[in-house]
Amino acid sequence: MAAASKPFRFLDLPPELRDAILSHLLVSDFPIILHNTTLFAPSTSVSGSGSAYFLDVFLVNMQMYQEASAIFYSQNRFTLNAQSHRLPVHLTSRGGFLSEEGQDARRRVRSLTLHLTRVGGEFERVLGPALSDMVLSGSLRELRLRMGPPSWRGPNRIPDPDMVQRPPFQALLRLLADPYLEKVELLAWKVHLTVFCPFHRKTSSSIKADIRMDIKSDAESIDDQGLAILRNGPDWVSLNWRAMVEMYGVGQKIMRVAPVRARSRASSRAARTYSVELLARINSALKADLLAIGSSSRASHLRVTGGRQLSGTITVKSSKNGAVALLCASMLNRGRTRLRNVARIVEVDRIVDVLRSIGVEATWSGDGRDLDIIPPAKLDLASIDSDAARRTRSIIMFFGPLLGQEPAFELPYAGGCDLGTRTVEPHMIALRPFGLDVTVTAERYHATVSPDVPDDLKVVLTERGDTVTENAIMAAAGRRGTTTIRNASPNYMVQDLCFYLERLGVRIDGVGTTTLVVHGVDDIDVDVDYAPSEDPVEAMSLLTAGIVTDSEITVARVPIEFMEIELATLAEMGLRYTTSPEYTAENGRTRLVDITVHPSELHAPLDKIHPMPFPGLNIDNLPFFAAIAACARGKTLIHDWVYDHRAIHLTDLTRLGADVRLLDAHRLDISGPTRWSGAEVSCPPALRPAVVILLAMLAAKGTSVLRGVDIIARGYEQLQERLIELGAQIETFRD
Repeated sequence: MAAASKPFRFLDLPPELRDAILSHLLVSDFPIILHNTTLFAPSTSVSGSGSAYFLDVFLVNMQMYQEASAIFYSQNRFTLNAQSHRLPVHLTSRGGFLSEEGQDARRRVRSLTLHLTRVGGEFERVLGPALSDMVLSGSLRELRLRMGPPSWRGPNRIPDPDMVQRPPFQALLRLLADPYLEKVELLAWKVHLTVFCPFHRKTSSSIKADIRMDIKSDAESIDDQGLAILRNGPDWVSLNWRAMVEMYGVGQKIMRVAPVRARSRASSRAARTYSVELLARINSALKADLLAIGSSSRASHLRVTGGRQLSGTITVKSSKNGAVALLCASMLNRGRTRLRNVARIVEVDRIVDVLRSIGVEATWSGDGRDLDIIPPAKLDLASIDSDAARRTRSIIMFFGPLLGQEPAFELPYAGGCDLGTRTVEPHMIALRPFGLDVTVTAERYHATVSPDVPDDLKVVLTERGDTVTENAIMAAAGRRGTTTIRNASPNYMVQDLCFYLERLGVRIDGVGTTTLVVHGVDDIDVDVDYAPSEDPVEAMSLLTAGIVTDSEITVARVPIEFMEIELATLAEMGLRYTTSPEYTAENGRTRLVDITVHPSELHAPLDKIHPMPFPGLNIDNLPFFAAIAACARGKTLIHDWVYDHRAIHLTDLTRLGADVRLLDAHRLDISGPTRWSGAEVSCPPALRPAVVILLAMLAAKGTSVLRGVDIIARGYEQLQERLIELGAQIETFRD
């Protein structure tokens, strides 16, 4: 009699075996039709039947769902059918792919084919912002759009040729020009060529004649304007969408030019020559280098050989969040602002690009460390760099300094659909007392400012957010009168902003508390130098590198006032560390120390670890405790109550051997100590969890690969190079 098979728990299997099982079950050779986050349908017919094959997936708990979701969405090719006038309910209802709960799934998809008939209505309100979020988060790499057959009306059944001139379609074209997209294709139903190429010169009758053309499967023909490639039968037209971007978005600088995809090498070469020649002709005709012609952008990856101890001293850079606020506040000053030792990161560069586009003179010093900012007499908001603005959520902080300068203005919409309802509204509540009224569309914020505001103003913030507080402070600083702001954040970047404004002559009482009294000045013209303080979140990142690798390293220039709760929590977990005497930062106000961490036997804390507004444990520092808890003996509960989806990304630590169980969208149960082992992981679409995975790879024996790490450059300046100086073995590569 055969012995009964021994039962096992799926989650007790090694991570690599779980990955292999889930990949076998969930990765399809065929495109997958998106329904919602738990019901998947491959878009191929079962042999011998005409019905689609449906794969129902039942996942027993959140961790298993997260592991399956990571594999399913990142490794499959997807199709989303939005051809009806209304999007299918299963896509937009709670838990659906286009709902708020579907954001994590959307941000993992790498390949998408989208069927559209129109770009108004629900596309503008729901699908467009979701698609924009997928592209801007950096996960989507391949996008194929099939436009048509669109609906039309009228006795001659001729579609509306003005469609491409409308904002939703122009926004769609700009999205296709995103440099992070590696493969792009735009296909249109040939009968509607005049809709998608209104600069095509053929009459309706000649278009109808084209429909009856008999094109062989491998043949192609180019229309008489050289603007569309017709191939593979009479149904679809492959459009030169980059020419369309230039036609309807003149002034957009396109950073990458890729040829239209072709089925044969010969036609691929023809398409490449055709595209480059067309773009060269546009440059020549416009007498401007509006289009940079080059190879496609490729994502960066890191190869980490871990299990090595680190040693040496590493210095904390200046604050990214502080620099962004100071750049925005510089618009209040008609004089010259010189910011010293500014963090050279992507987020800062994007804000600088936006400032330059509206007429601000922004000049880096020869060593690239200091930045001189001189605003013009009047800002040219009509010329704002919309592409750079959409790539940074910090554009929302332009409202505060612009309130006192313009009676009405517009700003590009900051990011995808999930930003609007959760993040923008607290800003609006904070700024309405200053006379601001904002109408939000899928593309822009339309702002008007009422002059009827009393000199003495009291503002109560409903959310003690850092950027919300900064916006209110900048609005108050640029108006004559006294503004009392209650429930203000006293965090490090808010204090930095206050110190800078004080140098401009703005008196602020209560800095470092939750009640601020701002005595505004309506005409500021001062030449000022200011050095942003050091970044406590980067300090926590670097300390974590030493802790998880069981190393002795010194982290210099740590802003101790904003790290005291973190250090107290680490001491409770058994960390041994020493600190230097305090000294003052270059801004003359922030207290700094050097901290040396020593190899320690860590244990889980008695209570859960959770963030709180300052002076509590920093919200951005919480993710690093996930990696630290995985090194500690015992079970640690981490409660990330602020963000709905961030905790999910930290479960990627399981791929490196950690025992991380997701209890719900906000809580993690982590058991240690961990025997870290190398693995390949796709970089989470969130900055801090991405760095946590990288730091855990430093502790993991063997070789690990972290794919798609461009997001790290948003908040860290040359992080991998600086870790290498401590002895880490990290190699940057591209596919």
